[in-house]
Amino acid sequence: MSSPANLRVRRVTPVIGAEISGLDLRKGLSDEDVSFIRNAFCEYLVLFITGQDISAEDQIRFGEYFGPTQISGFQPVTDDPAQKVSGITVIDQSGEKIPYIDMFHTDQTFSEVIPLATILRSVVVPESGGDTCFVNMYAAYEALSPKMRGFLDGLSALHSSEHVSSAVYTTGIAYATGDRAPQAVHPVVTVHPETGKKLLFVNSHYTKRIMELTEGESRTLLDYLFNHVKQPAFGCRYRWSANTLAIWDNRAAQHCAIFDYTERRYMYRSLVGGSRPLAATA
Repeated sequence: MSSPANLRVRRVTPVIGAEISGLDLRKGLSDEDVSFIRNAFCEYLVLFITGQDISAEDQIRFGEYFGPTQISGFQPVTDDPAQKVSGITVIDQSGEKIPYIDMFHTDQTFSEVIPLATILRSVVVPESGGDTCFVNMYAAYEALSPKMRGFLDGLSALHSSEHVSSAVYTTGIAYATGDRAPQAVHPVVTVHPETGKKLLFVNSHYTKRIMELTEGESRTLLDYLFNHVKQPAFGCRYRWSANTLAIWDNRAAQHCAIFDYTERRYMYRSLVGGSRPLAATA
C-alpha cells in the first residue's frame, strides 16, 4: 500500500498492527489521508498514531472519519472534565485493577450493534508495563482445521455483560449508561462487512454460551477457542508512549490490557458506531 508523502508507516508485526507518523490530528485531514488511513485500518486492523497531544474533541472528530460516535455501556466515576465530552471514557488506573480488563475481548459484544472501532489515546503511561496485546481474528479462524471451521460456521453464541457489569458496578468505580446487563446473540463465525473475510467471533469477556450445544459441550468448546486466540502468532504486544492514539477494528481484532504496573496509566477511550455482525455461510 503506497502512502501519501506526509505519512510514514511501520508494521508492528507481520500479522497485525502498524505505526503511522506524520499526522497532526489537531487539524482536519485531507481526503487522501482519510482514504489511506481507512484502507490501512482494514489491512493492519490496529493503527498506532504517535505524537498526538490532542484534545478530547479532536479525538471524537478523528473517530467521525470512520462513523458516528457510539456511547460506551459504562462510564467510570471521575472528575476529569474530558468525560463531559460526549463519547469520551476516562480510564485512570494506578492501583486497583478494573475487573476483567486483562482478558482478551472485543468491546461491547453484549450489544445488538457492536462498535466498528475503538479509539484509545494515552495521556500518562507508566515507565514500564501497561502494554496492550492485540490478536487478528482472521488469523485465529484460518488456523483452525477445515473440519473445525465447517463445524463452527452457522453456530451462534450468547454474549452477556452480566458478570462483568456486576464486578465493575459493585466496586463503585463505574456506572451504567443504559441497561446494566444487556445481552445479544451473535454468529460464532462472522463475515467482515468491508473485506468479506471470515473471522472467529467469540471472546472470553462476554461470550457465555453456544446456543446449539449442551452446556458442557459449549463450555469445552469455548474454553478451547478462548485459549486458541491467545497464540503469539496471531498478535502483537504494543508498548505505549504518551500521546499515542490507537484505533483498532473491533469487528476483527481482540485486545487485552496487561496489568503489570503500579504507576499511573491514564487513557481516553471512544467508540465508533458499527453494525450487527454478519453471519458466515458455509
